[in-house]
Amino acid sequence: PSIKSEVHELLRWIKLEILGFSFLGAVAGIGIVYAILNPLRKILTGARQIAQGDFSGRLDIKGLDELGILGKDFNRMVSSLNEYFIDSMAGGWILLDPHGKIVSVNRGALNIFQCESEDLVGKPHNSLLKVLSVNPLLESWVEESLQNQLERSLKELEAVNAEGRSLTLTFSTSRLKDKDDNFSGMAMTLKDLTRANEITEKMQRADKLAALGGMAAGLAHEIRNPLGSIKGFATYFGKRYEDKPSDREIAQIMVKEVERINRSVTQLLEFAKPMAVEKKQVDIKEMITHSLKPV
Repeated sequence: PSIKSEVHELLRWIKLEILGFSFLGAVAGIGIVYAILNPLRKILTGARQIAQGDFSGRLDIKGLDELGILGKDFNRMVSSLNEYFIDSMAGGWILLDPHGKIVSVNRGALNIFQCESEDLVGKPHNSLLKVLSVNPLLESWVEESLQNQLERSLKELEAVNAEGRSLTLTFSTSRLKDKDDNFSGMAMTLKDLTRANEITEKMQRADKLAALGGMAAGLAHEIRNPLGSIKGFATYFGKRYEDKPSDREIAQIMVKEVERINRSVTQLLEFAKPMAVEKKQVDIKEMITHSLKPV
Protein backbone atom coordinates (compact mmCIF):
# COMPACT_ATOMS: atom_id res chain seq x y z
CA PRO A 1 0.00 0.00 0.00
CA SER A 2 2.83 2.42 0.74
CA ILE A 3 4.31 1.88 -2.72
CA LYS A 4 0.92 2.43 -4.38
CA SER A 5 0.38 5.68 -2.51
CA GLU A 6 3.86 6.90 -3.46
CA VAL A 7 3.12 6.16 -7.14
CA HIS A 8 -0.16 8.11 -6.95
CA GLU A 9 1.65 11.01 -5.28
CA LEU A 10 4.34 10.99 -8.01
CA LEU A 11 1.74 10.94 -10.75
CA ARG A 12 -0.07 13.83 -9.14
CA TRP A 13 3.13 15.95 -9.10
CA ILE A 14 3.85 15.01 -12.66
CA LYS A 15 0.38 16.17 -13.69
CA LEU A 16 0.86 19.41 -11.78
CA GLU A 17 4.22 20.01 -13.46
CA ILE A 18 2.70 19.30 -16.87
CA LEU A 19 -0.11 21.74 -16.17
CA GLY A 20 2.37 24.34 -14.89
CA PHE A 21 4.62 24.02 -17.92
CA SER A 22 1.59 24.11 -20.23
CA PHE A 23 0.37 27.31 -18.57
CA LEU A 24 3.84 28.90 -18.78
CA GLY A 25 4.09 27.81 -22.41
CA ALA A 26 0.72 29.35 -23.20
CA VAL A 27 1.68 32.63 -21.51
CA ALA A 28 5.04 32.67 -23.28
CA GLY A 29 3.34 31.93 -26.61
CA ILE A 30 0.88 34.77 -26.13
CA GLY A 31 3.75 37.12 -25.28
CA ILE A 32 5.73 36.05 -28.34
CA VAL A 33 2.72 36.45 -30.61
CA TYR A 34 2.04 39.92 -29.18
CA ALA A 35 5.71 40.91 -29.53
CA ILE A 36 5.60 39.95 -33.21
CA LEU A 37 2.10 41.01 -34.20
CA ASN A 38 2.09 44.42 -32.48
CA PRO A 39 5.08 45.81 -34.41
CA LEU A 40 3.73 44.29 -37.63
CA ARG A 41 0.37 45.95 -36.98
CA LYS A 42 2.14 49.30 -36.52
CA ILE A 43 4.07 48.81 -39.77
CA LEU A 44 0.84 47.94 -41.58
CA THR A 45 -0.88 51.06 -40.19
CA GLY A 46 2.07 53.24 -41.24
CA ALA A 47 2.06 51.75 -44.73
CA ARG A 48 -1.66 52.56 -45.06
CA GLN A 49 -0.99 56.18 -44.03
CA ILE A 50 1.68 56.49 -46.73
CA ALA A 51 -0.69 55.00 -49.30
CA GLN A 52 -3.19 57.75 -48.38
CA GLY A 53 -0.53 60.46 -48.82
CA ASP A 54 0.20 61.07 -45.12
CA PHE A 55 3.98 61.15 -44.55
CA SER A 56 3.83 62.53 -41.01
CA GLY A 57 3.51 59.21 -39.19
CA ARG A 58 6.46 57.53 -37.46
CA LEU A 59 6.75 54.06 -35.92
CA ASP A 60 7.61 53.62 -32.23
CA ILE A 61 9.22 50.18 -32.30
CA LYS A 62 11.97 49.70 -29.73
CA GLY A 63 14.36 46.82 -29.65
CA LEU A 64 17.55 45.57 -31.22
CA ASP A 65 16.01 42.57 -32.97
CA GLU A 66 15.01 42.36 -36.62
CA LEU A 67 11.63 44.07 -36.01
CA GLY A 68 13.28 46.99 -34.26
CA ILE A 69 15.70 47.40 -37.16
CA LEU A 70 12.77 47.14 -39.58
CA GLY A 71 10.93 49.91 -37.71
CA LYS A 72 13.96 52.22 -37.89
CA ASP A 73 14.38 51.52 -41.61
CA PHE A 74 10.67 52.23 -42.14
CA ASN A 75 10.95 55.62 -40.38
CA ARG A 76 14.03 56.43 -42.44
CA MET A 77 12.16 55.53 -45.63
CA VAL A 78 9.20 57.76 -44.70
CA SER A 79 11.53 60.69 -43.97
CA SER A 80 13.30 60.23 -47.29
CA LEU A 81 10.00 60.07 -49.17
CA ASN A 82 8.75 63.19 -47.39
CA GLU A 83 11.90 65.15 -48.27
CA TYR A 84 11.80 63.86 -51.85
CA PHE A 85 8.21 64.94 -52.49
CA ILE A 86 8.75 68.33 -50.87
CA ASP A 87 12.05 69.07 -52.60
CA SER A 88 10.81 67.87 -55.98
CA MET A 89 8.02 70.45 -56.13
CA ALA A 90 8.08 72.76 -59.16
CA GLY A 91 8.70 75.75 -56.91
CA GLY A 92 10.26 76.24 -53.49
CA TRP A 93 9.45 77.30 -49.97
CA ILE A 94 10.99 79.41 -47.20
CA LEU A 95 10.01 79.06 -43.53
CA LEU A 96 10.10 82.19 -41.37
CA ASP A 97 9.75 82.46 -37.60
CA PRO A 98 7.37 85.07 -36.08
CA HIS A 99 10.19 87.65 -36.09
CA GLY A 100 10.96 87.22 -39.79
CA LYS A 101 14.11 85.13 -39.43
CA ILE A 102 14.61 82.45 -42.07
CA VAL A 103 14.65 79.02 -40.38
CA SER A 104 14.56 76.71 -43.40
CA VAL A 105 14.84 76.80 -47.21
CA ASN A 106 14.22 73.82 -49.47
CA ARG A 107 16.33 72.79 -52.45
CA GLY A 108 13.74 74.06 -54.95
CA ALA A 109 14.09 77.64 -53.66
CA LEU A 110 17.89 77.38 -53.55
CA ASN A 111 17.92 76.25 -57.18
CA ILE A 112 15.83 79.28 -58.14
CA PHE A 113 18.07 81.67 -56.17
CA GLN A 114 21.29 79.83 -57.20
CA CYS A 115 22.70 80.03 -53.68
CA GLU A 116 23.29 77.76 -50.68
CA SER A 117 21.27 77.45 -47.46
CA GLU A 118 24.10 79.11 -45.48
CA ASP A 119 23.41 82.31 -47.40
CA LEU A 120 19.86 82.54 -45.98
CA VAL A 121 19.18 80.30 -42.96
CA GLY A 122 19.40 82.17 -39.65
CA LYS A 123 19.24 85.58 -41.34
CA PRO A 124 16.37 88.10 -41.63
CA HIS A 125 14.00 87.78 -44.56
CA ASN A 126 15.43 90.84 -46.30
CA SER A 127 18.53 88.70 -47.00
CA LEU A 128 16.55 87.50 -50.01
CA LEU A 129 17.36 90.83 -51.68
CA LYS A 130 21.08 89.94 -51.49
CA VAL A 131 20.71 86.74 -53.53
CA LEU A 132 17.85 87.94 -55.73
CA SER A 133 17.62 91.26 -57.58
CA VAL A 134 13.93 91.98 -57.24
CA ASN A 135 11.53 94.84 -56.61
CA PRO A 136 12.01 96.13 -53.01
CA LEU A 137 8.22 95.80 -52.74
CA LEU A 138 8.86 92.16 -51.79
CA GLU A 139 10.49 93.12 -48.47
CA SER A 140 7.57 95.29 -47.30
CA TRP A 141 5.11 92.67 -48.60
CA VAL A 142 6.71 89.93 -46.47
CA GLU A 143 6.97 92.21 -43.44
CA GLU A 144 3.29 93.18 -43.66
CA SER A 145 2.28 89.53 -44.11
CA LEU A 146 4.18 88.58 -40.93
CA GLN A 147 2.90 91.44 -38.78
CA ASN A 148 -0.74 90.93 -39.79
CA GLN A 149 -0.51 87.13 -40.26
CA LEU A 150 -1.86 87.47 -43.79
CA GLU A 151 -2.22 84.69 -46.34
CA ARG A 152 -1.95 86.22 -49.80
CA SER A 153 -0.20 86.05 -53.16
CA LEU A 154 2.13 88.27 -55.18
CA LYS A 155 1.89 87.41 -58.89
CA GLU A 156 4.50 87.58 -61.65
CA LEU A 157 7.32 89.57 -60.07
CA GLU A 158 10.34 90.08 -62.34
CA ALA A 159 13.68 89.14 -60.75
CA VAL A 160 17.30 88.24 -61.54
CA ASN A 161 19.09 85.45 -59.64
CA ALA A 162 22.74 85.21 -58.62
CA GLU A 163 23.71 83.81 -62.05
CA GLY A 164 22.16 86.81 -63.82
CA ARG A 165 19.24 84.82 -65.21
CA SER A 166 15.98 86.74 -65.62
CA LEU A 167 13.05 85.13 -63.83
CA THR A 168 9.32 85.57 -63.47
CA LEU A 169 8.29 84.51 -59.95
CA THR A 170 5.10 84.26 -57.93
CA PHE A 171 5.10 84.41 -54.12
CA SER A 172 2.46 83.36 -51.59
CA THR A 173 2.35 83.18 -47.79
CA SER A 174 0.66 80.75 -45.39
CA ARG A 175 0.36 80.96 -41.62
CA LEU A 176 2.10 78.34 -39.45
CA LYS A 177 0.62 77.35 -36.07
CA ASP A 178 1.86 75.16 -33.22
CA LYS A 179 -0.10 72.41 -31.48
CA ASP A 180 -1.83 75.02 -29.28
CA ASP A 181 -3.02 76.91 -32.37
CA ASN A 182 -0.64 79.82 -31.71
CA PHE A 183 1.05 81.67 -34.58
CA SER A 184 4.55 80.19 -35.01
CA GLY A 185 5.71 81.69 -38.28
CA MET A 186 5.06 81.95 -41.98
CA ALA A 187 5.64 79.66 -44.93
CA MET A 188 6.48 81.55 -48.12
CA THR A 189 6.18 79.55 -51.32
CA LEU A 190 7.46 80.64 -54.71
CA LYS A 191 7.13 79.34 -58.24
CA ASP A 192 9.29 80.02 -61.27
CA LEU A 193 7.03 80.84 -64.23
CA THR A 194 9.94 81.67 -66.55
CA ARG A 195 9.94 78.34 -68.36
CA ALA A 196 6.15 78.29 -68.64
CA ASN A 197 6.17 81.80 -70.15
CA GLU A 198 8.88 80.80 -72.63
CA ILE A 199 6.81 77.81 -73.75
CA THR A 200 3.72 80.03 -74.10
CA GLU A 201 5.66 82.52 -76.24
CA LYS A 202 6.96 79.73 -78.48
CA MET A 203 3.44 78.38 -78.93
CA GLN A 204 2.13 81.84 -79.82
CA ARG A 205 4.99 82.33 -82.28
CA ALA A 206 4.24 78.95 -83.85
CA ASP A 207 0.58 79.94 -84.22
CA LYS A 208 1.57 83.19 -85.95
CA LEU A 209 3.91 81.34 -88.30
CA ALA A 210 1.15 78.86 -89.11
CA ALA A 211 -1.23 81.73 -89.93
CA LEU A 212 1.48 83.39 -92.02
CA GLY A 213 2.06 80.10 -93.84
CA GLY A 214 -1.64 79.85 -94.70
CA MET A 215 -1.65 83.41 -96.01
CA ALA A 216 1.55 82.80 -97.99
CA ALA A 217 0.02 79.72 -99.61
CA GLY A 218 -2.92 81.80 -100.82
CA LEU A 219 -0.66 84.56 -102.13
CA ALA A 220 1.60 82.04 -103.88
CA HIS A 221 -1.37 80.59 -105.72
CA GLU A 222 -2.52 84.04 -106.89
CA ILE A 223 1.00 85.11 -107.95
CA ARG A 224 2.01 81.92 -109.74
CA ASN A 225 -1.06 81.89 -112.00
CA PRO A 226 -0.10 85.08 -113.93
CA LEU A 227 3.60 84.16 -113.73
CA GLY A 228 2.90 81.05 -115.78
CA SER A 229 1.22 83.12 -118.47
CA ILE A 230 4.04 85.70 -118.53
CA LYS A 231 6.68 82.98 -118.81
CA GLY A 232 4.73 81.32 -121.62
CA PHE A 233 4.49 84.57 -123.64
CA ALA A 234 8.16 85.39 -122.99
CA THR A 235 9.20 81.96 -124.25
CA TYR A 236 6.96 82.39 -127.30
CA PHE A 237 8.42 85.79 -128.20
CA GLY A 238 11.94 84.49 -127.64
CA LYS A 239 11.40 81.83 -130.29
CA ARG A 240 9.49 84.18 -132.61
CA TYR A 241 12.24 86.78 -132.69
CA GLU A 242 15.20 84.45 -132.82
CA ASP A 243 16.58 86.48 -135.72
CA LYS A 244 16.64 89.63 -133.54
CA PRO A 245 19.29 89.11 -130.81
CA SER A 246 18.26 92.09 -128.66
CA ASP A 247 14.58 91.06 -128.58
CA ARG A 248 15.46 87.42 -127.95
CA GLU A 249 17.74 88.41 -125.07
CA ILE A 250 14.98 90.55 -123.52
CA ALA A 251 12.56 87.58 -123.73
CA GLN A 252 15.14 85.32 -122.07
CA ILE A 253 15.63 87.90 -119.28
CA MET A 254 11.86 87.94 -118.75
CA VAL A 255 11.85 84.14 -118.38
CA LYS A 256 14.73 84.27 -115.86
CA GLU A 257 13.04 87.02 -113.85
CA VAL A 258 9.79 85.07 -113.75
CA GLU A 259 11.73 82.06 -112.43
CA ARG A 260 13.39 84.33 -109.83
CA ILE A 261 9.99 85.58 -108.63
CA ASN A 262 8.81 81.98 -108.51
CA ARG A 263 11.78 81.08 -106.30
CA SER A 264 10.93 84.00 -104.00
CA VAL A 265 7.37 82.70 -103.70
CA THR A 266 8.74 79.25 -102.83
CA GLN A 267 10.96 80.78 -100.14
CA LEU A 268 7.96 82.63 -98.75
CA LEU A 269 6.12 79.31 -98.45
CA GLU A 270 9.10 77.79 -96.66
CA PHE A 271 9.49 80.77 -94.31
CA ALA A 272 8.25 78.82 -91.30
CA LYS A 273 10.48 75.84 -92.10
CA PRO A 274 14.24 75.47 -91.56
CA MET A 275 15.96 76.02 -94.90
CA ALA A 276 19.26 74.50 -95.98
CA VAL A 277 21.78 77.07 -97.21
CA GLU A 278 22.96 76.29 -100.75
CA LYS A 279 26.45 77.59 -101.48
CA LYS A 280 27.91 77.87 -104.98
CA GLN A 281 30.44 79.94 -106.85
CA VAL A 282 29.16 82.74 -109.09
CA ASP A 283 30.66 85.30 -111.41
CA ILE A 284 30.07 88.57 -109.56
CA LYS A 285 30.60 90.60 -112.77
CA GLU A 286 27.94 88.60 -114.59
CA MET A 287 25.53 88.92 -111.64
CA ILE A 288 25.91 92.71 -111.52
CA THR A 289 25.54 93.01 -115.29
CA HIS A 290 22.45 90.84 -115.22
CA SER A 291 20.88 92.90 -112.42
CA LEU A 292 21.48 96.19 -114.25
CA LYS A 293 20.05 95.05 -117.59
CA PRO A 294 16.75 96.73 -118.48
CA VAL A 295 13.73 94.54 -118.90
